[in-house]
This record gives sequence, structure tokens and C-alpha cells, in this order.
Amino acid sequence: MYDLEKYWKKHLEGTATEAEVKILLELLEDPENKLRVDRWLREKWDHALSHKPNNFKSQKAVWNKIKGVTTHKKVNPYKFSAAAVIILLIGLVFLYQKFPRYITLKVNAGEVATMYILPDSSKIWINSSSTVKYKKDFIANRKVELKGEAYFEVHKNTKSPFTIHFLDNTLKVTGTKFNIDAYSNDINTTVTIKEGSVEVYNQIADTTSLRKNNQLIISNLLKKQSKKHIHDFDFDKWKDGKIIFNKTPLSEALKILERRFDITFTTNEVDLKKDVPITARYHPGITLEEILNGLTIITNFKYEKTKDAIKINSKEK
Repeated sequence: MYDLEKYWKKHLEGTATEAEVKILLELLEDPENKLRVDRWLREKWDHALSHKPNNFKSQKAVWNKIKGVTTHKKVNPYKFSAAAVIILLIGLVFLYQKFPRYITLKVNAGEVATMYILPDSSKIWINSSSTVKYKKDFIANRKVELKGEAYFEVHKNTKSPFTIHFLDNTLKVTGTKFNIDAYSNDINTTVTIKEGSVEVYNQIADTTSLRKNNQLIISNLLKKQSKKHIHDFDFDKWKDGKIIFNKTPLSEALKILERRFDITFTTNEVDLKKDVPITARYHPGITLEEILNGLTIITNFKYEKTKDAIKINSKEK
């Protein structure tokens, strides 16, 4: 609630930056925050009707500034206190008129992939712990923001390119099928093309063209990227509920399991230089315990359940 009130007041004062306005809109998209705002406004309204303001002249000056008028008429302090609350409501309405609201599609950690159909008939599969956002005027301006991983089947429209913003990158396409893996806490971001072609833009390269079976690997730490031709066509099987590791380092495999099962792993006792690659395939209904029991057989690690996490240790210790 503190952030809501802080950013809201900054907007009303005209001092909020575009980034702060965006944060405010994101906060207001949370259903719990909407309930808090409703309760907060009711409290302010009741207080305004039952208490005399301490600094009436100051409040009157703010009201006149917002209304853009100067008046010498006497104002009822009780009515003005209520008006101060109305100012907040007016400010909120203006905010939503000036900045179109976003529609947010979200799949939480611990949930399986979900498919959505966008207003332009494009299909999108969203992986665990991922979100996709777009504005209500999406048909006129096909732009989305991605946090996490998603698979796209973009409806072809050569007159209206489809744009995706993810981390520090932008992808543009008119219509094709591809996968974007862009979790902020991962070492790499990948873009893998199943059909057609796309263009990727970032600070590393002005334009990178990708075609069918191309994969772009972007190092989030080194700010470097490379492109390769892939022969592994399992990159999108997560959307069917499968978990597939193909020479995947243990540390990366654990991150995938954390998102899929909404669990935290601790590896403070593990020498990550022994980050052994894992190759395994798991069907959609498999449990976390079944996976971990299998990993203890093919790796040199064991696991121990604690209250809040699962601790991974070397068998040698």
C-alpha cells in the first residue's frame, strides 16, 4: 500500500516519471491491490466527512491548482476534505485514460504451461513462472512484453508486424512459430525458430536474422551472442507438460525444476565446477520426488528435504 500511495501522489503532483507511472499501473493490476485501494479510499472518505483539516489553506491551494481556477469564495472545510479524496479519484481516471491498461497473462511457479489465443488469433503457450502483457489496443498495435518463457504461433499479417520485448531485446515478425526462453535469473536467453524467420534487435547487434532451425543464444552476463543451427527438436516440448534435459548442466536443471514445482533448491555445499550435464526425459505427470530419485542415480549428488527448501549435497561429503 505504501508504494501505491507514493506513486499515486507523485502522479497527482505531476512529478512521476514514465517508469513510475508504469509501476503504478502494474501495482493496480494486482487484484489484492485493487481491494486495498478500495478500502483505503473508503477510509479517506469517512475521515474527510468526520474531521476538520489541519491545513485548510494549503489544501485549498492544491485544489485551485488542479482545477486551474482562482476563487475568493469561502469553502466549507468539510466539503473540501471530501473533495480532496475526489481529486485522487479524478487522478486515477485520468491516469487510465492517458496510459492504456495492460492485459496480463500469467502462469505461476508450480503451474503447468497454459495456452492462450490473442485478439489477432495468434496462439501463445506460457511456461511456469512467466508473464505476457499487451495493451487493449492490441489489434491496431501488435506488441507484447515477455518475462520468462513462451512459445508463439503468430497469425500472419504483413501489414502489422508482431513485436515482442523481452529483457533487453526486441523480436519482430509478421507470422511464424518460435520459442523465447528469457528468464532474468538464467545465464542465457535463447530464441529458437521452428518455422519461418524473425528479426532480433538489441545493443549487441543492430539486427540478427533467424530462420527455421536457427537458435540465437544471448549471454545475459557477458552481453555477447551466438547463432547456431539446431538438430534437437525438443526445445518446445515443455508446452506439452514434458521436462526434457539434453546435456543440461545440473544448475540449470534445478532452476527448471524450481519453476515447474514451485520449490527452492539450496546448493551451498556443492562444488558447481562439478556441474555435470544431465540427459533425461520426463512425462507430464511425473512427481518432483521421482525426478530427484532418478538424479541421485545418474549424478554424484543426493538431496535432503528441509522445511522451506531442498538441499542438494555431494555424495562425497
